[in-house]
Amino acid sequence: MKLSSKRKPGAVILISPFTSVSDIAFHLVGKVSALLKDRFNNREIASLVTSPTLIIHGKLDQLIPYQQSEELSNIMTKVETIKCIYPDQMDHNKMNIYELRLFIKDFLEELKMIEINKNLENFYRIDSI
Repeated sequence: MKLSSKRKPGAVILISPFTSVSDIAFHLVGKVSALLKDRFNNREIASLVTSPTLIIHGKLDQLIPYQQSEELSNIMTKVETIKCIYPDQMDHNKMNIYELRLFIKDFLEELKMIEINKNLENFYRIDSI
């Protein structure tokens, strides 16, 4: 997220983003997290992002709660196009790659960044990534 806060890419795609490392640590170990120096505080820079943004975060994620993505999306007030997807059956490491690719493809098509391909045969092939 830091790079997209300093530059303006055509689009930003965030998968399971976090508000801060301290917030992740607090979620996992509680108050001991106060001992961490937070070098990755996305909460502080989210408001600087201006590019169209897609956030995908599984509701079953036990490492980074999906509510952190909701918080980031609410902070990203300069983004004209923001789309948030919270799949019910996705966790932090288990996701359906085909479903993920469709989310990304649909988002980029909405932004007119890719042409709609009527023949999706290659789209579904893992080796075509």
